[in-house]
This record gives sequence, structure tokens and C-alpha cells, in this order.
Amino acid sequence: MRTPTVDELAQERMIRNGLALDVLMWSGYLLLAIWTGALTIIAECLQSGITLGLTTLSLVVLRRINRGRLADYDFGYGKLEQAVSLLTALSIIGGALFVAGEIAERVRHLPEPETSGLLVAFAVVSLDFVVDVSVLVGMTRAARGTVSPVVDAERKSRLTRCVASSVVVMSVGVSALFGGRIGVWADLVGSAFLSVFMVWLAFGIARRVLPDLLDKALGDELQLHINRALVAHFEWYDSLGRVRSRRAGSRYIVEIELGFDPALPLGEVVRRLAHLREELERDLPGSHVVLIPTAA
Repeated sequence: MRTPTVDELAQERMIRNGLALDVLMWSGYLLLAIWTGALTIIAECLQSGITLGLTTLSLVVLRRINRGRLADYDFGYGKLEQAVSLLTALSIIGGALFVAGEIAERVRHLPEPETSGLLVAFAVVSLDFVVDVSVLVGMTRAARGTVSPVVDAERKSRLTRCVASSVVVMSVGVSALFGGRIGVWADLVGSAFLSVFMVWLAFGIARRVLPDLLDKALGDELQLHINRALVAHFEWYDSLGRVRSRRAGSRYIVEIELGFDPALPLGEVVRRLAHLREELERDLPGSHVVLIPTAA
């Protein structure tokens, strides 16, 4: 078990504080959705509810990562982090499809305009927008040093919520101000925007995480750093075996087999391996290099 760094604790704290505020605001959204029946608020409540549960899961995973409780994974914890992000994307797509179905139903049978509670709803959604922006600013400031994919996903998710919240504020504001059919159509347009935006967000997340989940190897530029270090010190080893490299979340995992003369003293082998590992990790910031000595 390891001790989290100051930056890691700051990132945990911002996610935890944001989660507490989200629970409070989501409770208000749920009451407003039941009271007003506004589809824009329902869509925002649905999206927030999905991300609320997954943010909780992300925080649990992040805490275990920062304390070294997931060290039993062969290539680190990157796949687990990316799987959480992919789960978020799939859940958002499901929510977007539900909202799209509700929009289609309401367009076919335009409901009677509902004006009760819209002024209260406008005040609540405006407050929620301010909270989202404040939490996003805090997360951005806390994201220093090596940022976990969980933290990065939460920060981008919060940015998306700020955009979505601004649309909710405008839609509810128009409904409260004008009412009638204008209010109904403002609600539908706002909901449609949120639905499309949710799908766009989900596909963006999936496009980013799927290559890592499928064991994406390092790019040619990063492979060049590895080859350069091996060539520069080719006289230090007698044979080159398997070279494996891939990404594990935000880290680079490099595993190299090097053959040495069996007559070479063990201390000299260790010295050469340490020097090569130090040089490779210096050229690849955020990498973890494993050198495996074998008999040539």
C-alpha cells in the first residue's frame, strides 16, 4: 500500500466535493422534473443521475489506485480506468436515446403548457450552472502533475455539464418568460440539443478509450526513443529478445529482454540494466520500463 501524493489527494478532494454538490443539486432537479414535467429538466436529471453514479465509482477506483490497491493487474490499472470511462459513454448513449424517444412522443402530441414552478426551476438551474463552473475551475487547478485518466474523464465530463447546464438555463428561462407554445417548443429544442450533445460526448469518450482497451501499442515516435537507447548501448548486451510496449491509461509500459554473457558478473549486469532503464524512463516521461536479463 502506497501513500498518495499531495496532487493525488487534491484531485480526490475536488472530485469528492463536486460529488457532494452534485447529490444536492440532483435532488433539486428530481423534484423540479416531477413538479414541472419539463423535458429539458428531465433530460438533465437523467444525465446527471447517470454521471453521478459513475462519478462515485470513479472516485472509489481512483482512491484504490492512489493507494496501490490495484497492483495485481499485469499492466497496471489503465484498463480498469478506461473501462469506467467506456461504461460512462454507454450509459450516456442510453440516456440520450430515452430523451430522443420522449421528444418524438411530445412532438406528436404537444402537451398543454405547464407554467407552475418554472420561475423556481430557473433559479435552481442557474445555481446549478454556477456550481458546475466553480467545480470545473477547481478540478482544472487540482489537475497538476501526472493526471489519471479517471481525473481527466471527470474534468471533461464536468466541462460537458457546464455546456449542458447553460442550455438548460436558456431553455427554462425562455419557458418561464414566455410560457404557452413558445415555452413548450423551447423545452423541446433544449431537450433535443442535450440529446445530441450527449451522443457526441459518448462517442468522443469511446473513441478515446477503445484503442487502450484493445492494447494499443506505442506510436512510431515513442518506439524510436526505445530503439535509440538500445542502439546507443548495443555493446552492453549480447542479444536482444522480445520488446513489448503499450499504453496503460496515462502510463507507457515497456518490457525488453536483453541477453548477456553468462560469464559476466551479476553486479555488472545489474549496473547496465539500471543505466538503460534510467535513460529510457528519462526519454519517456511517465513510463515504466522492465528489463529482463537472459543468457545470451
